[in-house]
Amino acid sequence: MHLSRYKQRLIYQFIHKIALYEPPLYIDHSLLEKYNKVMHRFDKEIADDEIAAALVTVLKGLGIMPSMFHLLPRFLLVRIFTRALRDDFKKVTGDDVPLQVLVPTQHFDYQLLVETEGTLDNFKAVEAGVLLMEGSKSPSFLKDIIDALCKVLPHAKRREFYGLDHAAPTNSGKPERVAWELRKFFL
Repeated sequence: MHLSRYKQRLIYQFIHKIALYEPPLYIDHSLLEKYNKVMHRFDKEIADDEIAAALVTVLKGLGIMPSMFHLLPRFLLVRIFTRALRDDFKKVTGDDVPLQVLVPTQHFDYQLLVETEGTLDNFKAVEAGVLLMEGSKSPSFLKDIIDALCKVLPHAKRREFYGLDHAAPTNSGKPERVAWELRKFFL
């Protein structure tokens, strides 16, 4: 959905600060072609209730697989992630959401990527202060997105977390480092 410039300005006047960690954004056609292939397989595996296989597909396909798993064959990764998802589900308490419920939401990152084609210049109208965060070990295509946003956002601040990757904001990463940066930015 594309908003009129008037509606965009109306929204932007109420938002004063925005923080993003490696957002999905369309900036490179070759990336979109790769993402289409990965997401076609991912969506089929989700539809077939093969959550662990879908997780492996998206992590390997987009190059965001944790480094300790890079050399393992797919069949072994699926087994490892099946067990990890099962263990995670058993540990969920309170308002926590199990990872197996979150995995299918990766589809919406893909949808956002497709919907942002050709919209990079629209971000010039964002008057809010923007904190763009990234991990030093994240894939280059995510760093390219941050680079592109830094060029068009008038009030962007960039923060790289040395030694961290795309999973830094999650419990399996280093959420306390990201949380500290968020506190500083929003307070």
